Amino acid sequence: MLNSDVMKSSFLGIARGVFVDTLIYPFDVIKIRQQNLPGSGSCIKIAMEIFRQEGFKAFYAGLTPQLYKNGLRHTWWWPVMTQMPKELKPHIQSPFLGQALTGFFIGTLDAMLSAPFERGKVLSAAAGESKFSLSTALESGWQGVSVSWAKRSVSMMTFLCTQEHLREAYRRDKKPLNPATLTYIGTQVAFIVSIVSAPFDFANTKRLSQEVKPADLLSVKSFSQFFRGWPIHLLSLVVHNVASVVLLEKLN
Repeated sequence: MLNSDVMKSSFLGIARGVFVDTLIYPFDVIKIRQQNLPGSGSCIKIAMEIFRQEGFKAFYAGLTPQLYKNGLRHTWWWPVMTQMPKELKPHIQSPFLGQALTGFFIGTLDAMLSAPFERGKVLSAAAGESKFSLSTALESGWQGVSVSWAKRSVSMMTFLCTQEHLREAYRRDKKPLNPATLTYIGTQVAFIVSIVSAPFDFANTKRLSQEVKPADLLSVKSFSQFFRGWPIHLLSLVVHNVASVVLLEKLN
């Protein structure tokens, strides 16, 4: 891959990440608060309570480590995402296996590199104020990394395999991959990824914000608790995945 291509994909990935994260970050805060509730509560009610009791700035608590995390990941994410399947193609017959291996590699490396920033984001969003510092990040930032790894790996594998399947289906039918089609594909991908990743996302929030052990998560009274915050998780993923599918098509 040419250096200019690497720089282009990294630059576009960082720009996409900063814009999208800043735009929809309040959804993450609301979702994390909802997942931490001992009982049930609607997204709208939680948002109103945050605004009334803590003010508008609470919706952006934890944005700094989130931007650090995505600034780091997008320098290498997109070059790997676009080139690794091509490098694997001569050795692996199934394109979906290539996408799955790429997703697993990205999810694993991403969890290892960004764990302190992910922990800082979740703690800050749950508390409504910054709980992130570089000193504490280096000291205890990798606590709960196994759950974050599971979340990232499952999400990336599902995203890459699903978008590859849908894009190939449209190509076989000789349908143009215009912005409207890519938006529709991104929305479908988001719906599937949100369902598959919801339990892992819930477990990640509980592990990082309340230090709940993975074994204790299995003792929840109802499996539906693992989908707490799913509607707003889906809404956030729609924006993320549409932007990602459009950018992937451009880079490919």
